[in-house]
Amino acid sequence: PHLSTPRGRGIMMKHNKESSVETMPVLIPGFETDEVYGKRCISGKMSVENLLQHRDVATSRPGLIEAYQRVLRIARKTEIARAVTAKKGNIQFPTPLVIAVRNEDAFNYFKDGVYKYDYQMHGPLWLIDGQSRSGGLEHAREEAEKLNEDGSHDDVINTINKKNLNVLIVFTNDVNVEMRLFVDINNNAKKVETNLAMEILQKRYRSGESDVAADLEIKGEKWKLIAGEIVDLMEKSPIWAKRIKRHGDETILSPNVGYASMQLYVNHVLDGNFFKGKKNARVLASQAIKAYWEGFALACPAIFDKPNNFTAQTAMGSDVFMRLFDKIVSWTQQTQGQTRGEQILSEPETYVPAFQKLIRNSDGYNRAGQKVSGYKFWEKGAEGAAGMYTSGAGKTALTNLCCDWLESEE
Repeated sequence: PHLSTPRGRGIMMKHNKESSVETMPVLIPGFETDEVYGKRCISGKMSVENLLQHRDVATSRPGLIEAYQRVLRIARKTEIARAVTAKKGNIQFPTPLVIAVRNEDAFNYFKDGVYKYDYQMHGPLWLIDGQSRSGGLEHAREEAEKLNEDGSHDDVINTINKKNLNVLIVFTNDVNVEMRLFVDINNNAKKVETNLAMEILQKRYRSGESDVAADLEIKGEKWKLIAGEIVDLMEKSPIWAKRIKRHGDETILSPNVGYASMQLYVNHVLDGNFFKGKKNARVLASQAIKAYWEGFALACPAIFDKPNNFTAQTAMGSDVFMRLFDKIVSWTQQTQGQTRGEQILSEPETYVPAFQKLIRNSDGYNRAGQKVSGYKFWEKGAEGAAGMYTSGAGKTALTNLCCDWLESEE
């Protein structure tokens, strides 16, 4: 007998032939591929409606030997569902879902390029890889059905149901083969390096691919596009030339900051009081950030004459100083009488007094317990103290210290 679960719930139970699952065979067009671990396979396509109707998931539970799948993450399912809904059901999944049919004789029902799948004879379609995608599709359909009292979501529901998915079907009586496949797929699927992923995203956007902005809007991450454009401009300045690390760049100087990390640090400025919500934020913020770092160099030339000796252009230093942008601008406006609005933000001289005071008042202890101040505080290695603040909490603490040094009376 087959082992089954209520569809998608991952609770093991005996297969019930009186199941309410549709008994009509499903025709799955495809072709035979190379065997996987000695098991015959078909690469084909099937509709979302048929997949959701016949799928099962062997979610791991203590004491259940044949259960191996991870518990479906609600956040991931919801994220996929939002993307499906935003595209009105017309979403693409480039990689196939991997499915097991726990009946090797069922392969005999593959003839002339079509697999005649019969739930009652062959059992459920056990998901090996694709649980989140199928869960997201199901969640999107359920949400559309809730809103469909007036028929306004018929098109979305129909598009989801009729959407064809690429599938790889493995015919095996051995659940150990499924487990081995599950581990191999998830362990060997190398994640794209973060800097490369962000660079590709930026290239797709610049090439005019409209879906890029729409997809990020759904996730609340459209800022990445603006931040990426600003980082691209930063690279052209003498201060940051060859110090923003891109994937595969062997000529990068030290210290440097990763492309994706710098996007995050730029967003501290974009999300602050001076540019958030402004239509021309990219232009204004890029001009201000350029002037900000140029002002820092004017105020503290020793740090930028020998950048490898200091932490300012490391990931920690860049993060902290970008976080300080709003504070430095506010302090400058309050103490230096700068009232010309946005114009002053693009002038390097605007930031000089603040950086001079901040660095002058920097004070702390290095790893050897020695008190260091001024430029010495920001030196790299054991001699300086700034390297003590590289963790997330540490950078927050250092940012707060910098605000105190800026406000302190001299």
